[in-house]
Amino acid sequence: MKTVTLDREIPVRYQTDVFVAGGGPAGVAAALAAAANGASVFLAEGQSCFGGMGTSGLVPEFVQLTNGETFLAGGIGRQIVDELEKAGGHVLEKGISLNAEIYKRVLDKLMKDSGVDFTFNTHLIGVEASGGSVAYALLASKNGIFAARAKMYVDCTGDGDLLPKTGTETIDYMIPGSRIAQFGWVYWICNVDLSRYHSFKDNDPEKYKEACAEIESSGGSPRFSTGLLDHQEGDVWIHRLLGSLHQTDIEEMTYIDTKTRKQSVRNWELLRKFMPGFEKSFIMLSSPQLGTSGGRRIVGEYYLTEKDMDADAPFEDTIAIFADNDRGELSLKHPKTYIPYRSLIPKETDGLLVACRAFSSDHDFQEFFNLIPHCMCFGQAAGSAAAIAVKDGVGVRDISFDKLRSELLKYGAILP
Repeated sequence: MKTVTLDREIPVRYQTDVFVAGGGPAGVAAALAAAANGASVFLAEGQSCFGGMGTSGLVPEFVQLTNGETFLAGGIGRQIVDELEKAGGHVLEKGISLNAEIYKRVLDKLMKDSGVDFTFNTHLIGVEASGGSVAYALLASKNGIFAARAKMYVDCTGDGDLLPKTGTETIDYMIPGSRIAQFGWVYWICNVDLSRYHSFKDNDPEKYKEACAEIESSGGSPRFSTGLLDHQEGDVWIHRLLGSLHQTDIEEMTYIDTKTRKQSVRNWELLRKFMPGFEKSFIMLSSPQLGTSGGRRIVGEYYLTEKDMDADAPFEDTIAIFADNDRGELSLKHPKTYIPYRSLIPKETDGLLVACRAFSSDHDFQEFFNLIPHCMCFGQAAGSAAAIAVKDGVGVRDISFDKLRSELLKYGAILP
């Protein structure tokens, strides 16, 4: 590969206590938590809104919020859910369905009210590190390339975009066919006459089977999910999963985006042709953001593995409790999974915390615990820890865990 050498001065547009990369569920929680603990915060988000997959990715629900008895995504996660519900979100038994536009406005207000500085359409393009510490983050926007300096950095990009060049050890091993080894691509079909569709499905099951077979034999799929909120009765959403072990490769991402857009139109045409109720429907929107399920992860001070899902004792530095809902008999035996603060701290890198699905864990652990509510909890813990480190003038490894625990409990986190 050919290279070019650039000789230019890069302006430092932001100097802050805590820099947060990414404004998805982890980034929002990290920024809110750090600001609540008295730190100045700057957050850079590459999309034009907060929320990540819940907004730009068009995934209309949070899952894994309870173990059937207790709401486990406490603290800022609970605050966001409460604000969503007041604004029109609908609480389900195990999760929260949401309207993406309402969710955007809820997060805008929370962030503005907190005093966090943030910019959208701002892309993290690199970091400079020396002596095992991040010196500054390099960003690009319509204003050009600029730098942000901070006392503490929190990676909430999902893909660990802050990690290259920091010296942090990472892995990206994924098992083909697993949940995390897939892109998610969502699109919405509107103006569906669902009463006509359900009447056809329920009253003429043989013809329904024939219609499904026709769609499938032509390369489509008859499967979809109905709208989950009030006033969305005629909307359905289709969430395609496409296998990939290279979910940060721009050429593969471009290929998937163009291919799936073409396939979604073909699928809609088949539904309209063979499935009653779809005659007057149309594709309303496809997700602006391709869903990434897995990828780069740190090897941290503690490395979570499958055996940790079967351990019933909390860690001394537990910062979150997650509902273990999806492992059948094992979930019944071990309904709660504990997360240690150390799994957010990369080895041999100072001043950096990882509060997204790039947290320190193996493939098996990631398969179950890297979803939206999980990342909210990671973010709250990392943002609080970063603010404490700044306030006390210590590294992220050296903060008082008693102080961190107290701050998390103060803002409603659920701990052992």
